[in-house]
Amino acid sequence: MGKKTAAKLVKFHTENKLLFFSHNEKLYREIGRMVAEAGKNNQGDIFSDYEKMMIDALKYKATPAKHTNVLMHMM
Repeated sequence: MGKKTAAKLVKFHTENKLLFFSHNEKLYREIGRMVAEAGKNNQGDIFSDYEKMMIDALKYKATPAKHTNVLMHMM
């Protein structure tokens, strides 16, 4: 995996953001704001904070309605 960098965090988030969106839209947006600030200044614990929020978001059930919402946003 190598060294943790803001660029790698942005790449990971970009590849997985719709997954988070399908579980919890509110946390998806909070995580997105966190990632947007990742490279701007010294975030210290951004990686552990990101991991915690990601796990929290994935604890919510992805329902058919949430999947429909994600698909509508993809269009």
